[in-house]
Amino acid sequence: MTSAFHEPRGLVLLGSTGSIGTQAIDVIERNRDRFRVKAISAGGGNLEALARQALTLDVEYVGIAADRAAAFEEAFRAEAGRRGAAGDVQVPAWQRAARAHPSFPGSANPEPGRPSTAGCTPP
Repeated sequence: MTSAFHEPRGLVLLGSTGSIGTQAIDVIERNRDRFRVKAISAGGGNLEALARQALTLDVEYVGIAADRAAAFEEAFRAEAGRRGAAGDVQVPAWQRAARAHPSFPGSANPEPGRPSTAGCTPP
């Protein structure tokens, strides 16, 4: 009989390229039988590290700042090519489209007086 205790626990790592995120990944990699990372996210300051993590951990989703999504996808393809991997990862479409929408921070067409936290969730 298999109990939930013996199945890997699904995780989402926020800030995966930061110091705490990388330490968490070290622990996860030493305990692959206990943990499965489903998604990672980062602000986008180190796209190459995020791409390496996405491929190494075989995540399904990557959350990235909207204005860095296209650059991340390029870094991911480059890293997958270096590894000879056919890796695939999903960057939620709302992040890719966010810069065109005036209610999102960093939009090319911001609405006057819009608070900086507006649009932090998918529409």
